Amino acid sequence: MRLTDDGKHLLDAVRQGLDTIRSATDAIRRGRTSECLSVSTDFGFATYWLIPRLPRFNALMPEVNVRIVTSQTVFDSAQGQHEGTVIAIAFGDIRADWGTKDVIELFREQVTPVCSPAFLKRYPQARRPEGVAGLPLLHLAATKPERWLSWDACFASRGGCAPALP
Repeated sequence: MRLTDDGKHLLDAVRQGLDTIRSATDAIRRGRTSECLSVSTDFGFATYWLIPRLPRFNALMPEVNVRIVTSQTVFDSAQGQHEGTVIAIAFGDIRADWGTKDVIELFREQVTPVCSPAFLKRYPQARRPEGVAGLPLLHLAATKPERWLSWDACFASRGGCAPALP
């Protein structure tokens, strides 16, 4: 297959047009100062999910600097968590905590009890959900509002009762 003379003429015109667009785009990018995306989130989410993905984001958008602000306090969407925050990644009940305005649910939280191999060897009944209730469990101090899944909530969701706190 070969281009006709008209096809060659059109190809040259398209190349020139694309070169002009490329040059204009490069000039616009060079003229911009570096942009900053400020993200407010929980320390654990930043450490274990967000930061490991930053190199890929940076490869796709090298002109954007990312500023991560972490806090363990409950995010207040009405007031904003930190000055300059563009995006907040928080966890909780999407409708009860924030309504639906400018909120996107990324994914549902999944919590699974875990233990060390030594604990499992000592307490083999921990392999079954019903066997966990009578075992020594670690408890987090409750905050108000409660942000972590407690053993009470975990056992209640499975139709059982949590053991009393020590």
